[in-house]
Amino acid sequence: MEIKVSIIIPIYNAARFIERCLLSALNQGYKSIEYILVDDGSTDDSLRIIKDLILGSPRGADVHLVLHEVNRGVAIARNTGLNASSGDYIYFLDSDDELPLNAIEILVEKLGNTNADIVIGEFSLTGTDKTGFKTTKLPDGHYEKERILDSFLLMQWPDMTCNKLVRLKTIRDHTIFFEKKIIHEDTLWSFMLAVRSSLMLVCNQITYIYHIQGQSITQKKTDHNFNSLFYVLSKIVDISIAENLFRKDVHIKDYLIDYCFYYFKESVRCRTERDKSRITFAEINSQLDRIGSITEGISRSSQIKLALLKSPFGWAFLIFKTYLFLKGVR
Repeated sequence: MEIKVSIIIPIYNAARFIERCLLSALNQGYKSIEYILVDDGSTDDSLRIIKDLILGSPRGADVHLVLHEVNRGVAIARNTGLNASSGDYIYFLDSDDELPLNAIEILVEKLGNTNADIVIGEFSLTGTDKTGFKTTKLPDGHYEKERILDSFLLMQWPDMTCNKLVRLKTIRDHTIFFEKKIIHEDTLWSFMLAVRSSLMLVCNQITYIYHIQGQSITQKKTDHNFNSLFYVLSKIVDISIAENLFRKDVHIKDYLIDYCFYYFKESVRCRTERDKSRITFAEINSQLDRIGSITEGISRSSQIKLALLKSPFGWAFLIFKTYLFLKGVR
């Protein structure tokens, strides 16, 4: 029996890119695909372009267009796509990116006769000077249970939602949906997926073309961005406590310290926006305090980061600002 794949494309004011994106999906060589297009209240020509492409495609009957009357955000658009899907596996494609010709076929072949929860492909990046950059730092192969979470915590595979075949049954059985009204929902979704998955396959062939856009909302630091960072941190700590991960995985503390240190670095660079968020640095540290014996079993690098995080913020700010100055970062 052929594996059915649901390609989910959330769309909002994507008129500049959607033809390139949708044609790359419709031109896939793999046959058993349904296309779930979720227009999230676009006000430009996106919808007209989509409808013209559907009418002109021999695969038009496989396309399901779902409309949101108003813009509700990418998280809700993705959830709408998940609820509308009937495939064995889902695959997220962003409307400003595209697929190589046989991307889905390559990933399904990797899946083989397994019931893997996740199949991860490799990215090709455009709009950047990072030539030869690899987003997945794992060799081809099978990864089971604790090794899946461990590799996530070590950041050996990207926490982006795109370029992954994900078993729909796994998502629905464990209610792995997207949190609305936050920016960093990809990280939280991928973490939950790593916690709940039993088998992950890695394919180092390029199955996604990622177009880097200079004005990405995650690149522009706003008060909403900082609030989202804090929300994701607290949810990861909640899940880690509930699943007893601090006893099961030696890297969870290092990961959380890195996460808090990332917040700290962005606070230094964008202090005004961080202050607007009303999330105090003490509240960030309070999440680390929930872990318990935080210093036990952490790396030397994490010990240094923790010392900065636990120091009075004024001193830590001065030290890190000096470091940025010496590195030539403004």
